[in-house]
Amino acid sequence: MFKKYIIIFLLFLTLPLFNAEAASYVKNGSIYIPDNAYLNFTADGYLCNSGYVDRGGFCEKISVPENGIFVEKFNYWVCKSGYEKKGNVCIKIYIPENATLSGSDFICNLGYKREGNSCTKIVSSNVYLTQGECPYGYKKNGYTCTQLFIDSNAYFTANGHDFACKQGYFKTETGCVKVNVPANAYLTENGTAWACEYGYKNMGNYCLKISLPSNAYFINSAGTEWACLYGYEKKNNRCEKRHLPSNAHFDSSGSYWLCNYGYRSNGTYCEKMNITNGYINKYNQVICNINYYYNGKDCVF
Repeated sequence: MFKKYIIIFLLFLTLPLFNAEAASYVKNGSIYIPDNAYLNFTADGYLCNSGYVDRGGFCEKISVPENGIFVEKFNYWVCKSGYEKKGNVCIKIYIPENATLSGSDFICNLGYKREGNSCTKIVSSNVYLTQGECPYGYKKNGYTCTQLFIDSNAYFTANGHDFACKQGYFKTETGCVKVNVPANAYLTENGTAWACEYGYKNMGNYCLKISLPSNAYFINSAGTEWACLYGYEKKNNRCEKRHLPSNAHFDSSGSYWLCNYGYRSNGTYCEKMNITNGYINKYNQVICNINYYYNGKDCVF
């Protein structure tokens, strides 16, 4: 048993020496390391080198098909642009005439509409309504149908009588305009507008970083409004420490100070109350004895 621990300790000492060539180690105590593998970091097994996959006792080289690309980060392969994965091969995506590639499919060029796996030219003249409906690619305009010409950043709606824009574009009367996303901004969920990142303010066509002074914090979810911490006040775009006189404390908001028990405010400081012929209650109020009244300083007859 002691020898076994010595062997494992020696494996840790030699761990940096393992590479593709050194992976020919097949026995180290009870640990088996096949070709194209290396000792794992817990020294109780092996891991296959990049480009290989564990098949239970041996490391098999990953076969990348024609028109495939090996992605080292994920230790797998994907198909090139214009191809899609079908089993273990990459099949070229069919693109008919008058069409262009769009992801793993195609879209018809301007002036053409999709019909199955082909793109047919849209007739460019106005047509009259047929049983109250316009044909695909036309929009109703009074008693006639006006052809819709859309660009590559748009697509026809389901009935073909209107169009919508792709993510990142907004719709106008004539087509789709790209949303210009400035620095420190992101597309909103509907993809037709942008919003500034947290801590930035929308200035119309750019995002301005909000300068958060010391002793301040954001108070809204967008990070555009801020307030001062407890005991500080907002002055000249800064948070200045509020003056707290002796024998005083801040209220719950931290915006104002109150005198401690047994003291009263004299405008800028707290002075001790020395009451005769009366007492101070728990609310720091002066209660005079019968036949005495409080004149602001003491209970007098």
